[in-house]
Amino acid sequence: MSLEPPPLKTPFVGPMIERTPLGRWLYLLWEHVRNITGTPGPAGPAGETGPTGPAGPAGSDATVPAHVAAITTGEIAAWNEAYTDSQAIPLTETTREAQFTPMVLASVANTPPVGNLVDANMKCYRFEGIGALEELSYSWDLQHDYKANTDVVFHIHWAPTSAAAGDVYFKIYYVWEAMGSVIPAPTLLTVPAVPAPGVAWHSSRTDFTIPGVGRTFNARLVVRLIRDPTDAADTYAADVALLSVGIHYTAIPLQP
Repeated sequence: MSLEPPPLKTPFVGPMIERTPLGRWLYLLWEHVRNITGTPGPAGPAGETGPTGPAGPAGSDATVPAHVAAITTGEIAAWNEAYTDSQAIPLTETTREAQFTPMVLASVANTPPVGNLVDANMKCYRFEGIGALEELSYSWDLQHDYKANTDVVFHIHWAPTSAAAGDVYFKIYYVWEAMGSVIPAPTLLTVPAVPAPGVAWHSSRTDFTIPGVGRTFNARLVVRLIRDPTDAADTYAADVALLSVGIHYTAIPLQP
């Protein structure tokens, strides 16, 4: 094994080191230590941001459907509540109908009696044409698609039980109730009597338009329906069969 070191990569200036193997070994060791990589230094500062690219093409104006543009702030606020109604949401403003089930008050003695509807196979309430006042009460929650501040139409479908002539006269008391508010006194609402058609069991109708100013979907409507045979406006002296009671209301087109 030779102890002669390999040739040097870098010429020496010192002539004594060049002439001895020990000198060359010492220099090779120094050269090796000098070439070892140390710990990387910290990263330099970030370079400058490059120039902004060209602008993209201009977009077109958005078109708002007329039925959406017409929606009021109050209606939008009302829809912040969860929509829980089982009916489908209308895409355009429309009229909807809700049916009532009467609240039969046990302590009220003048509830109309139940009698035959055409024959004994079907029964219904029958407002009598002779005797004392008779009444039924109803209540209804405004639906979540109700258009705020619009009137509702409380209507009665009824039929005369005979072919006799005369006018049928209904009237109502109503009251609006809203959560967290004081319930006001009921309001009496009357409409002209409706002539009996002169044919037994001919379907007829009486409408009451109830003002909805200041109302939103979180209100409730309570109605007392009355027929009073002693009123001079009621000249039909026979029973009137009550077929159904309902509400027509305006539904908003707002979509969730």
